[in-house]
Amino acid sequence: MCHVLTKESLQMKLSVLLENRLKNTKMIITNKPEIVQYKQKNLNKTKYCVCKTLGPALMLARLFGVFPVSWRHTTEKCVYEKSLTWLIYTGFVIIFQIFVTYSNVNYSNLLNATLLVIIDNLTNLYYSHYVVLITLLGFFKFTAYITTLNTLASTLKDGVLCQSAMRRVVLLQYAIFASLALVATFQIILYIWLNNSTSYEANFSIMNILYRMFMNFSFGLYAVVFTIFGLLIGSLACFEKYTLNCLKYVPVHPLRDIDDSNNSSDFMGIIHYKLCTENHFITSQMLDLKPADVVENLRIYHEEFSLCIYSWNKSMDLLFLTHTVMELAVLIVDWYAVIAYLVYSFKAPIAATMNILNLFYVVSHTYGLFLFLKNCQALKNIIHGLVTFLLEYSTRITDPEEHQQVRFFIEKINNHRPFTASGVFTIDLGIAGPIAANILTYVLVALQFEVPKE
Repeated sequence: MCHVLTKESLQMKLSVLLENRLKNTKMIITNKPEIVQYKQKNLNKTKYCVCKTLGPALMLARLFGVFPVSWRHTTEKCVYEKSLTWLIYTGFVIIFQIFVTYSNVNYSNLLNATLLVIIDNLTNLYYSHYVVLITLLGFFKFTAYITTLNTLASTLKDGVLCQSAMRRVVLLQYAIFASLALVATFQIILYIWLNNSTSYEANFSIMNILYRMFMNFSFGLYAVVFTIFGLLIGSLACFEKYTLNCLKYVPVHPLRDIDDSNNSSDFMGIIHYKLCTENHFITSQMLDLKPADVVENLRIYHEEFSLCIYSWNKSMDLLFLTHTVMELAVLIVDWYAVIAYLVYSFKAPIAATMNILNLFYVVSHTYGLFLFLKNCQALKNIIHGLVTFLLEYSTRITDPEEHQQVRFFIEKINNHRPFTASGVFTIDLGIAGPIAANILTYVLVALQFEVPKE
């Protein structure tokens, strides 16, 4: 019996045949669909690199005179190098800072005033010398900064630090700059209001206001430090995702809202956001390895990244030590001034003005120091946070070689050196309690002495 193919039936058979052929072709091409999606995503969204990501904060550091380094982007990587122009500029900044410091401090009448004015003069004196010291440290340690940033740029390989994480670091910098501008604007408005107010005695000249704005140097330093912390934390968040995908990690309670990941952060404790939004699929090189070799490669990369953190800590340790000690000393003095104004009554009209300035200082700098310690703690948490997943993963392993590599990985993370200030103390939220106790102790002791009512 002969079947006659109509035009409609022929078109239907051809369409079915073509659809099957396309399916087979797709299966051959996308034999590893996760890798294809991963590579396409990076090719389409490649916009940021390490030097572009850190650019805004490092430019601010150059203007402040603490980072006399230039950078350029080659076809393969970001390169940081010495800049003679910015070294000369830093020299002029140091000369200008010394001039401003000694032209605005009257050493002959430094102690011939009321108590609160004396405290204000001492605060300005200490802090202006602190600014000069920090700038000098940046001038003499710029080679260490170059080494650290070049090592960091070469370690953050394409695919581990994703575009979404770098984009959030850039947005973090803009948010920090906006906060600094808001604080500076509020401070200027406060000085103008005190000058024009009939309730307070104040006579701030333009030069005096600029000198007091000069005392906000530490906030600019925070902008640079918080940015580098953000890059390190974002990189580790990406690495955590990549590690879980390489190990094919499955949560213990997938149906419950229990999230042990470290993929979340916040800005000043107010705005919460995800550090990384990409998937970080396993690469083709890792797919071809044995499970034990996969764990070993992950451990080696984690060790390389740890060396970058050690290098950055070593290049900034004196700066962190100087900053923390100076902030503690000045906060003790200014908190005493604020509490003394509340406890005692002062006859001098300018005492109320000095109290407002001291109150603004202690609130802003206490919060800034807290955020500094909080960022150090966040970096510590995300470094050690991977241990939770590795311990759980180790209970499912049957291969002795892979189990040994996982245990070795866990030991390496547990022995990670803490972030320190020249080895004098560890920098994290753990020292917030001792700092607060020191401030309270010295203030209570100082309040036992009689204060002149003048």
